[in-house]
Amino acid sequence: IRNMRDGRNAGIVADGSQGPARVVQAGSIVLSSRAGVPILPMVWSCNRYKRFGSWDGTALPLPFSKIDFFYGEPLIVPPKIKSEEMEKQRLILENRLNNLYAKAWALQDKTEH
Repeated sequence: IRNMRDGRNAGIVADGSQGPARVVQAGSIVLSSRAGVPILPMVWSCNRYKRFGSWDGTALPLPFSKIDFFYGEPLIVPPKIKSEEMEKQRLILENRLNNLYAKAWALQDKTEH
């Protein structure tokens, strides 16, 4: 949190370390609220990849793949957020990420990885 307040960037996987896949967990909302920084939704897609059999279907781009990155509208999370508002913000972020995800993989002529 200190690093983010000092202007450094941080990246996290919004669906957490245990999933379920593409379901945003509250941690990113809490971090944003406490640090006073916006969340920039970001997804990627690529034309060639290796998919692993993990719970989230992790994909690793293969060498010489074409990789596209997509950024969504920043989400401004209020400071000292209450639980009702946290759920609202969580759903907004989840919707933005999943819409970007679908758009990104559609450009690769794939429904998902």
